[in-house]
Amino acid sequence: MAIVERDSELGVLAAGARAAAGGEGAVVLLEGVAGIGKTALLRQGRAVAEDAGLTVLAGVASALDRDFPFGLVHQLLDPELESAGGERRARLLAGAAGQAASVLDVGAAAGGQGGSGAADPAPTHAVLHGLYWLVANLAEERPLALLVDDLHWADLSSLRFLEFLGRRLHGLPVLVIGATRVGEPGADAELLAALAGGPAARVLRPAPLTTDGAGVLLATTLGEQPEPTFTAASVEATGGNPLLLNELARAAAESGLGGREQEVARLAELGSPDLAAAVERRLSALGPDAVAVARAAAVLGERATRDDLAALARLDAVAATAAADRLARAGVLEAGGWTFVHPLVREAAQASVPPGERADLHGRAAARLSAR
Repeated sequence: MAIVERDSELGVLAAGARAAAGGEGAVVLLEGVAGIGKTALLRQGRAVAEDAGLTVLAGVASALDRDFPFGLVHQLLDPELESAGGERRARLLAGAAGQAASVLDVGAAAGGQGGSGAADPAPTHAVLHGLYWLVANLAEERPLALLVDDLHWADLSSLRFLEFLGRRLHGLPVLVIGATRVGEPGADAELLAALAGGPAARVLRPAPLTTDGAGVLLATTLGEQPEPTFTAASVEATGGNPLLLNELARAAAESGLGGREQEVARLAELGSPDLAAAVERRLSALGPDAVAVARAAAVLGERATRDDLAALARLDAVAATAAADRLARAGVLEAGGWTFVHPLVREAAQASVPPGERADLHGRAAARLSAR
């Protein structure tokens, strides 16, 4: 999906990356309703951070992980520790950073705050301080960017750490970029507000697209520039929401519409875009293997391996990979993996699962991830 009318937001992200590369940290929060373009901006944030020479560590919070203390912190920091040799690992965890071992080390002593219990106790100051120094040690090697999508679903321990870190970024070459949905049930509004109100924080709230911006986005899907009346009708139907505009454009293209004024009445016949229904139709057309893989990917999340995905979908690895490729060509998954093109598409895939099957999928996914 094209990114339009986001020059201001892109400028702030680029400035944050340059500042972190120069030794001064920042927090940038992308806040807004579902489908407004936060995830697309987060991907651009990754690109500008990499261009500025930052090491990028990324995570996606999920409802499945919400009850696992420091689940999001594990996503962000585990890969660096797991890939580090003994000497580098010792250096990263030296001094005060050693307190982080109680939640990150596989071999941590009993009684640490890690593990897979459902409780989410408030982390001690020593643990937060240790995680801060682990991040500082990583940033000393090379300026760092921490990217988090769906921050509203973060476990409380991880959210407390990000807020703790956000108040201590002066002189630290670390950029934190998070995307959060407003008004999400279960989100810790107080902690999110504290993170947004930190001394190094900047909150960006992408606006709905204007008719000019909508015209550019519609043209990328329709293959030609829509006429003004058609564009205006599309904006009215979607409220200028980029994701919904994209879905409406896809439905229009599938119906043979080219964006002309005389087609406005036919556009109205398509109705308001129902993302869940559109995704379900797209999945059904791709066959049962694709449906099974999409549902498994929606439950497992980005940290799943190909073997996890195949096992949950009850397919062999070759069939699961082929189904994932079909889903990518259909605009459901990103190419080359099982990351959904947008969190709302993932939620729509989950919503298509019958309740009984959904409970079974979640139970089997939780057991497999916990065992691994």
